[in-house]
Amino acid sequence: MSYKLKTFSEFSDELENLWSTFQNINENPFLNFIINKTWFNIFGGNIDLKIISVEKKFIAPMMIKDNIAYFCGGKDLFDYHDLIYGKNLEKQFIKLVLDELLSIKGLKKIELNSILEDSKLLKIITSLENDYDIEYINEDVCPIINLPESFEDYLSNLSKKNRHEIRRKMRKFENNLDFKIIESNKGNIDLLVPEFFRLMKLNPEKKQFLNTKRIDFMSKIIKDSINYGYGFLNFIEIKNEMVAS
Repeated sequence: MSYKLKTFSEFSDELENLWSTFQNINENPFLNFIINKTWFNIFGGNIDLKIISVEKKFIAPMMIKDNIAYFCGGKDLFDYHDLIYGKNLEKQFIKLVLDELLSIKGLKKIELNSILEDSKLLKIITSLENDYDIEYINEDVCPIINLPESFEDYLSNLSKKNRHEIRRKMRKFENNLDFKIIESNKGNIDLLVPEFFRLMKLNPEKKQFLNTKRIDFMSKIIKDSINYGYGFLNFIEIKNEMVAS
């Protein structure tokens, strides 16, 4: 049986409509269509976009840079990468995408970065070791904790000592400082975003990291998240100065 592949060379309305039908886009923000599109608009100057869909079963958001195929989105700004799919991810379709990419003239390799160790994609890739020359590299360690619905529930899961210490510090802060919680919204987000970066730059490493393009990307993502209601940005203000976010 033959299957139909479709390749997108831009983040079109058609691609956005298809992208929005898949369930796993809610698993982490780096699978969001707007975030990927924004990244490419800012950083994609010397990159060929090659987003592949197979029978509308899933989307492989790939790009070609220096004759290497990567997931769209740089490692410096995207913590996780994955395919865009529904309930199931089939081995035969992964093979079709890999073969399609490897057929590109001059392509040296496919490099799939920042994949979770329990992802469906990684499980399928490991089953293809007899078909391809595959190398695995452990990139980073990411501690994970499942957070409960409320802060009080979170505290109740801590040891008595830690719970008491957190509450003591909170009382000390609340009783000794005249502070405000500033919540961002559509009306003030343009004023608050520069404050967010000012606070980040107080850290020397963050200051070095935040070049013009990264600030541009993060600014657009923050503003979109507030304007479209899928994110929050709040501050603590003391004596008319933002001190934390």
